[in-house]
Amino acid sequence: MPQLWDNDLLQFARLIAETEALGGWCYDSAGIPLCHELEEAMDLSSDEINQLVDRAQKVWDEAKEDSFRDKYKLSVVVTKLEAAEGAYWYYSDHHMGQGSPEYQCLCAIEEVFTPGRLDRFPKSAGGKAIYRHMMWRAERRS
Repeated sequence: MPQLWDNDLLQFARLIAETEALGGWCYDSAGIPLCHELEEAMDLSSDEINQLVDRAQKVWDEAKEDSFRDKYKLSVVVTKLEAAEGAYWYYSDHHMGQGSPEYQCLCAIEEVFTPGRLDRFPKSAGGKAIYRHMMWRAERRS
């Protein structure tokens, strides 16, 4: 992964987005609205300045999303048994009771994969990757 600090596009968008989030575009230290000063300095309308801030926010949000996606990206080849292992532990940790669809999946997976009595998490690299990938997908849906 390239050094994020050295990516000017990303860091400039981050600076603008975070300044906006903190209300930094509203007033200067003398209480004068910055938008008016920016309009004059940049020869832009307030609407155009707001569009730039929105565009910077979008770049920053997408960069954060990409970073999250890379963290949970499924980048290994897994066997069916490892996939069942990862799915088993995901559904074991996230079902909503015996009547839930997640519990039904858990029961179906037990026909392919049954953990040891002392196991509490996937052991194989593929099982761990599937578990993380399912977590990533669930977090994206929420």
